[in-house]
Formats: sequence, C-alpha cells, structure tokens
Amino acid sequence: MTAGAGAGANFRDLGGLRTSGGRRVRSGVLFRGEFPHWLVDGGEPPAGLRTAVDLRRPVEIELEDVDWSRWGVDRHRHSLGSGTVPFAVAHSDSYLAAGEQQLAETLRTVLEPGRLPAYFFCAAGKDRTGLLAIVLLSLAGVSRDDILADFRATGDGIGSVLERLGTHAYYRDLFGERRLEVFLPREESATVVLDWLQERGGARAWVASTGVPEAWIEAFRSEVLEADADRS
Repeated sequence: MTAGAGAGANFRDLGGLRTSGGRRVRSGVLFRGEFPHWLVDGGEPPAGLRTAVDLRRPVEIELEDVDWSRWGVDRHRHSLGSGTVPFAVAHSDSYLAAGEQQLAETLRTVLEPGRLPAYFFCAAGKDRTGLLAIVLLSLAGVSRDDILADFRATGDGIGSVLERLGTHAYYRDLFGERRLEVFLPREESATVVLDWLQERGGARAWVASTGVPEAWIEAFRSEVLEADADRS
C-alpha cells in the first residue's frame, strides 16, 4: 500500500489547484489529510516527503502515532487549540483562537527552505488541517473558488474517517451521538478564515508581518507553483 493507493479517505495531494493568474499548484509538494494510519499498516509516505506537520493534541498523539524517522521524514508538532469552542464541535475558524503567534510558528515550519514536500494533518484532516491549508493556499495565490472547493472536498470522506476514529474509545466518548452533519466542513468557516486574512492585508502581508522573511515566501511560491511554461 502506498500513500497514493489505499491511503486514508481524507488524504490528498493539493496539486492542480489554480491561482487567480492561471498557474497551478505542483503535484507532489503539498499534501493534507488525516492521521496517516496506513503507515502503521505497512504503507509508505508520499515519495520524497521531507516534513510531516502534526497538528494534533498530545493526547491524540499518545493514542496513535508513527515513527517518521524510518522514512527520513522530520516530524514537527504544532497543537492548535480551539479556545472556548469544544474540540468535538470546533471548525476551522475556531482554531484562529490558538492565536496568531501559534499559527505563525506552524506556518514557519512549512515555509522554512528545505521543508518541502510536506504533509500536514490532524486526526480527521478537516478543521485544523483545513485552517493551515487555507493559509498556505492563499499565500501561494490559489483562487478563492479553488480554496473553497478543496475545503468542501473533505466532506466526501469524512464519514469513513469518523468511522475509523470511532474504533477508539477516546473519540467515541468525545464525539458522542452527534449526527454526521455536525462534522461536515462548513464553507462559512473557511470564509471566516479567508476574511480574517483579508482584514490583515492578505495572506502574504500577514505572514510577512509575523517575521517570515520575504525570501522564504518567494521560495515557497516558486517551489509550490508550476512555472508559466508548465501550464497546461
């Protein structure tokens, strides 16, 4: 089993998403998803992966984890919090409560030269992962429509993800008897994050204001986006 065949229901390569200028995100550079349980079962990470960004809480990491060192992948832990919103019902915008500094530190891990290709994930690959995806894709210049389309795509596999998480008593107790509809990605949550970035001058301006060097931002965009000559 490989990450591209038989991986989790909510694992995906962000390649192919379009910028407002017509360029596309390269394949094989940015991956998002759920906890990579398939690696425990003998699967492999994406070819060439350098960085894994784990957005889960310590209790979740204790529940299930992966030894990334066996593949030469550097794992970085950045636990994002949802403030006063209960974890079981939090959505992507809830994790803005983690604070700008914590989100900026998470972004810095991905943006530092030499980190890509990178895979970022949480338990379900929906909300914490969704927040980071929105910011990274915005920074790359991906169009609002494509960012929202990617955000909605999580709903396609969330039922299977919740079923797997439900094999753990921890998540069964946490989620209780809530209906599937509660856990579907809410587009308005993504819109809140996009508007939050816009209020700060856009993703690029906000990321730069946190101290990330402009050279890092340029290098990230260059590595993530296809060159003009690569356009199909």
